[in-house]
Parts: sequence; C-alpha cells; structure tokens
Amino acid sequence: MKRFVLPILLVMTPFLTQCGGELNQSQQSSISEQKVPIIVVMGGNTSCGRDAQENDPSPYAMGMYSRVRTLIDTLRDRAGVSSQYIVSCYGESSTVVYSTSSEPDKISQVNREEFTQLIEATHRRTEQFLYLAGHSYGGWLGMKVAADLGEQIEGLFTIDPISRVKCSFNKPFGCQSSPTDIPSDQRRTIQQGTEHWANFYQKQTWYLHASSIAEADKNYKISAAHTEIDTKADVWNEIYKVVSSRY
Repeated sequence: MKRFVLPILLVMTPFLTQCGGELNQSQQSSISEQKVPIIVVMGGNTSCGRDAQENDPSPYAMGMYSRVRTLIDTLRDRAGVSSQYIVSCYGESSTVVYSTSSEPDKISQVNREEFTQLIEATHRRTEQFLYLAGHSYGGWLGMKVAADLGEQIEGLFTIDPISRVKCSFNKPFGCQSSPTDIPSDQRRTIQQGTEHWANFYQKQTWYLHASSIAEADKNYKISAAHTEIDTKADVWNEIYKVVSSRY
C-alpha cells in the first residue's frame, strides 16, 4: 500500500486574472482596519520533508507550501490584506510539525490536542478570520480542530479527508470514506460553528479516497488521484473565492 501523502495549499493561476487592480491609499487604510485571515493548512501522514538547510522534518518543505505563499501574496497585492498563517504536517512519529508567520524561523512539534490549543489561542488573541484547510490526514485533523473549537470558523476546506483512526497501514480497509470516527453530533458542531464548509473528494484512487459529507455546505467530486487532488485548480478557486469574499 502506498504511503499517504499530504501536502496542502494552493494553485492560484486561474483566478489571478480575475482580481482587480491595485488599491489606492485610502482603500488600503480602510482594509487594514478590518479583520485579516489566519490561514491554517494541514498536511498529512509523513508529508513533512527537508528544508533548504536539510533540517528534517519541516512543513516548509511540503510541495504545496509555495501555494500558501501565493495565496498570501495574492491577497496582499490584489486586496491589500496582510494574512497570517500556521503551516503544518504530520511527522513520522505522528506528531504535528508546524511553523507560524509570527515566528517563521521556529519549527515545533506538538500532539494533536496541543495543536488545537495553539490555533484556539491564536484565534482568541487576534480575533481575526479563521480558515482551516487540510488534505487527507490533514482534512481529518481540520475536522477534529473545528469540532474541538466549537466556535465560529469562517472557512473549513476538507480535501479528500482520510481518518487517521480508521485508516492506517494496519487498517488498509478503512480508507474508502470520509472520516467515520467523527460522529454525527461532532459533525453538526462543525456545521453550526463554521460559516462555510467545502468538502472535496475523489474516487479515482480506489483504495484511498474520501466521500461526500452530509453536514458540509458543499461537496465537490473532483477528477484526480488522492495525491493530486490538493493541487487541482477547482479546489483552490473555491478556497480563494471564500477567503477573498470578505474583502
């Protein structure tokens, strides 16, 4: 069975040309007084890699980190928005490896509960818009974080979410649906606490795929393999549309 690969965030090219021109000084000043997005992106099992200094593991070495930067740069250039980020991935020991825009040179490792506490503390301290986006095991993590927070989240994007509890190398036959270990009451908590929940899934990789989630606001079946869906333009056009709609 193939390793679960989980990078995360963003192909921007299709919508770059759809954005408006530069903002004048008064518009930028007005926007700077608004809430800004905190974008939390979550990679999956062993998705961490080596960074330029050959440190291992590092969330910056994930193949999709450049898309995170593209999203942030596009929001800044087109809408005058200064975003914050938390970028994370699962290490080989199943710890969450992360770094933040407030301390970009610091890479830390925590367990899932501590990672949720980090997001909650950041959200409460800044009172900014919160967006969670995760692929595969990271999609499961995004759902767990959203259920634990139980409060207003502006956007949750689950990209072919796979349960870390039901699907593993020892449980290869629990890998053909969206996370079933998150019960219906917790999914309703996510639904009630999230303004926009988009779930993306595929069935091209027959042994490793998610499925639709009834509680999500929108479900999109994407034509792509599990290891490719996180780069599809249709996925990231929707993410950009939701995030940019605030500005």
